Amino acid sequence: RFCIQSEKYVNFFHYTKEEKFNFQSNTNMFAVLLLLNLHSGLANHHDPAVLKETYDDDWVGAAPYNAFSSQQQYSLEQRLNKQLEFGDKVEVWGRYKAGTGKFNVNLVTDGREIPLHIDFRPWGGHTIVNSLKSGVGWQTHIVCPLPAFVTGKEFKVSILCTENGYKIKVNDKDFCKTFPYRIPISKVTQVSLNDEYRKYVSWIDIKIPIPKELAAAIKHLEVEIKNEVGASSTVQGVKEYATSEAGSLHILQWNCLKEIENQGKSIDLKDRYIWWVFNSAEAMENLMLSGDIDGDKYKEAIELIAKIIKEDENAKTGLKLKLATAIGITFSTPVHSMAVYANTIDGIARYHKFADWADKKLFMDPFYNLNTWQIRYVVGSWAEDEELEWARQNVYKAFKSPDKIGDAGGHMVAYKLYNDDGISVHDPGYYYYKPVTMAWIHKIGGVCGAISKFSSHMAQAHGIPAMPVGQPGHCAFIWLKNGNKWSLGNDISGWEKSVTHTGIQWTWKSASPFIPLMATAQNNTVNYRISERLRKLVYFTPNSIKFEILNAASVICPQNYDSRHALIGSLNDPSLKRTSIEGVLKDVLLMTETERKKEKNIALSKPVEVSFNPSSAYKLNDGLGTEWFSKQKTAWLVIDLEVESTVNKVTVNWWGQSRSRSYDVLAAGDNGNYQVVRTTADETLTSTFNGYSILDGWKFKTRKIKFNLREGIMDYWGVGAYFGIREVAVNGIEGRNVQNLAFKKPISPEGATDLVDGNVNTRWSCTTNPCFIDIDLQKMCLIDRVILRWTNGIQGSQRISYTLEGRSTVEKSGRFSTVELSGIGSKVKVEFTGSSRYELHSIEVWGTPYSVKDILKMRVNLDFEGPDEGKPTIRRSLYARIDEVGCKNVLC
Repeated sequence: RFCIQSEKYVNFFHYTKEEKFNFQSNTNMFAVLLLLNLHSGLANHHDPAVLKETYDDDWVGAAPYNAFSSQQQYSLEQRLNKQLEFGDKVEVWGRYKAGTGKFNVNLVTDGREIPLHIDFRPWGGHTIVNSLKSGVGWQTHIVCPLPAFVTGKEFKVSILCTENGYKIKVNDKDFCKTFPYRIPISKVTQVSLNDEYRKYVSWIDIKIPIPKELAAAIKHLEVEIKNEVGASSTVQGVKEYATSEAGSLHILQWNCLKEIENQGKSIDLKDRYIWWVFNSAEAMENLMLSGDIDGDKYKEAIELIAKIIKEDENAKTGLKLKLATAIGITFSTPVHSMAVYANTIDGIARYHKFADWADKKLFMDPFYNLNTWQIRYVVGSWAEDEELEWARQNVYKAFKSPDKIGDAGGHMVAYKLYNDDGISVHDPGYYYYKPVTMAWIHKIGGVCGAISKFSSHMAQAHGIPAMPVGQPGHCAFIWLKNGNKWSLGNDISGWEKSVTHTGIQWTWKSASPFIPLMATAQNNTVNYRISERLRKLVYFTPNSIKFEILNAASVICPQNYDSRHALIGSLNDPSLKRTSIEGVLKDVLLMTETERKKEKNIALSKPVEVSFNPSSAYKLNDGLGTEWFSKQKTAWLVIDLEVESTVNKVTVNWWGQSRSRSYDVLAAGDNGNYQVVRTTADETLTSTFNGYSILDGWKFKTRKIKFNLREGIMDYWGVGAYFGIREVAVNGIEGRNVQNLAFKKPISPEGATDLVDGNVNTRWSCTTNPCFIDIDLQKMCLIDRVILRWTNGIQGSQRISYTLEGRSTVEKSGRFSTVELSGIGSKVKVEFTGSSRYELHSIEVWGTPYSVKDILKMRVNLDFEGPDEGKPTIRRSLYARIDEVGCKNVLC
């Protein structure tokens, strides 16, 4: 009865739920009960307060270790993958919280002995160190001081196995004498962590000793790569190594082993099939450059690939190697059957099926040209192999082509909220408690989930990548139409609101737009692979060139999200040089300026305010043609162009018949003063249904455009809307925010601050010849002009130059008070010659400043322009990364 009531003791003895209720049938149970009662002294104590004071329940019942849990973990348990030896070290990390009573770190054996129990007791201000030996119980404990834990801060506990015993440190500081080995360390099989009250200490990670073979391999590769990369110390040298035969393989081998090490796992490199995978450049490229692996399960993926190669030597190259690798990656995490979720699909059996089908040419033609990443979304089908065969045999003839196969589900599955017996789709009995196979869905019908999953599996049965995706209140799917373009099927919300379905491995992020992004990167195979190697090599490169290496990785394959993410993150490096930033980003600024001068839709994705339905305001200018509407009899909307710009044309695409028959268009500059610039009388209307109102532009620079709408027409579809707009486009030339860049910026020599204080009544003078003024603009700037405000006319001659990347460019020489310039600089220098005295009120440098973050966002806009395939999602994600990163450089 005691064991049944105490879940902790049930966990202690590893009884299953079924065994828990059949204790009386176990002949050993009486001995177990007796042992517990005798050992704990708790035969008559069920009070939780009493239980908490025992050693036994400090550590039993720990939840299995899950390094990827996003929730707080008050217990962690991790098995070792080797016997402990002298010199090994176990490290654990946690986060401390005020109010903690007690928490502990334990080394445990399979016999559930505790060779080392470190019990931190903040409530008592001390630490107890002890061991629990079978047949003996708790032994003599040692009392140690309580280390200094800080609320909200992470801490680290290190256990070093010395020849004399366990050396324990907290945050790398000794706090207790060496604890003797009372139980052989070779018996230790796992590490167990626990917060006694399960609400204070949140455990973060456990790092266990790495097997010597794995560690030696990693060290060997690190030495090899460091020697090569360190010898070059130039961007070009790193590029050459990344593209060399040996370099490209070593990078991927190291990266793979490092991922396994980071998981605290081992792998048998002595296994000849695993060793073959590691030493095949083709195999390693397929494995390491085909998207993320869920849970970083590289060990499991490699072992699966090795098993397949052991069974099929033909899997060592070409399509079958890609197939084997896709299986290894996908099935490194269990893939559950759609028909019966409790069933998992056998990855190796699936390989043999797919290899046989490929040999028999049962797949559509695009399959034979897919890369490993794409094949992942074929072999990962939740339909069992028999169902996929059924799909090929029963697909309607009209859909037997790579441009139609994804549409089959919408015609082969009837949309039915109730089955033929009136049972709701929300009732478990909708499918009559039978396995939900493709054939059964075809017979019974279903709603969005059934249609989208059926459609995905139908495509996969024919070798076409596909997967279901989630949308708000709906299930859609995406598929590789014609084998070359990811398309949305059964769609109601578009790419922007689609996310990868639970149970499917995704690349970079779960938002569905990252699928076509990765597809574009993968289609640019050579450049993507170089980009990834460069990104991984940054671990070894000198700090002085990291930013440039990551930029090179981003330039060679702009769609490589990881390289862009890493480039942005490198701004955190305090050693990042100003000249490196300027050298990398100047071209972006020049390209952006060239693009800015081109006519385009300058209203795209700009801020919008509306009088009604503000949650849909973004649809007015998102470029997707989705509608905004207003149920008010009069309405208004304002588009902020964010900078004064030239407007050449305005186009309004109305929704159905719900247009305004009387409206005004008003425009305002930075001063916010609106004036009417166009009315209904100025429009050219193309149609009264889904038509366009086209208006000519106007002359003055415009920051905001306002529409006042009147005399609407009730919509055709019964929504109750008087006005509906699919898109507002403003064609023109985007302006720049021009300002005095020198205002209150650092200036030399000392005493020259009056020149940049903005006060026209102060003055600066110099009586030496020549003289100079240096102004640090602290940003990368497009410089338009320099104004020298003399007190008594121009004195002598002047030479004006600006600096970028540490190099100076002389722009103008002569006698002047205003100089027109056109260049990029972060510093400006004015030199004075030919006079015995120079006296000025001020120096002004006019132009537009750009922070590093501004320029990185501009580059995002260049690389991910447009509304298609969810590119706004990509832009927002990268904007967020740019906004959140800490930047240590003055240019930021």
